[in-house]
Amino acid sequence: MQILGFDITRKTQKNAMEFTNDVTTKRMSLSDMVKGGGRIKVSRDVFYELYIRNGDIRACIRDISKRVGVKGVYLEKSGAVYEIGTEAVAKVLKYPTFLDFKVELFKHLMIGGECFIVPVYDGFKKVVGFNFLDPRTMVKFYNKNTGELTRFEQRIPGSQAIPFSKDEISYFQFEKNPNNAYEGLSILEGVIYDALTDKEATERNYMFFENGMTPDGVIMLDPDFDADELEIAK
Repeated sequence: MQILGFDITRKTQKNAMEFTNDVTTKRMSLSDMVKGGGRIKVSRDVFYELYIRNGDIRACIRDISKRVGVKGVYLEKSGAVYEIGTEAVAKVLKYPTFLDFKVELFKHLMIGGECFIVPVYDGFKKVVGFNFLDPRTMVKFYNKNTGELTRFEQRIPGSQAIPFSKDEISYFQFEKNPNNAYEGLSILEGVIYDALTDKEATERNYMFFENGMTPDGVIMLDPDFDADELEIAK
């Protein structure tokens, strides 16, 4: 039987480290971005920070998650199709609810641009659930001649890298990046200027009130300046 592309009857014992969004990153701003070719280049850390701090972005992901599978979940077996309840799906996936699983799925798929899912095994080497791996910790390896994906590594700072064959991870891209077909494209790429500008404006507006609405400085000009002197002062 297969779920998420895995044969859950196949016995194996490798488990990935449990890791989601605990990457420590410095605060990013527009001035921190590397500028080149007329556009800013941002890392996935920035996308996830925007997801955490922007309520509109987070609400959109949750709304999309609610709408997917709203008409039910179906299992295809031996040519026959069976409808199964979402509670049963959540039980198999080992999530409190099916919605919790979908939110986690679309968060990584749409914000990170890629999704990495691994099965979790018990002491008897049987599949007992599924975990998501943070795309920021994952490295993909390709055959340089054919471009075929060959394996993965999970790299977490301060920990030993965990290797995976391509069959041990269910890997999805939200959309191929036109500038790099090997990387997934975050949905935030198209609105990065708007999202970052909104973030900066909100933070600066907050700091204005936090500082008691006190301006950083006041420029005093001689009231007797004529028009030419005033223009020079500007």
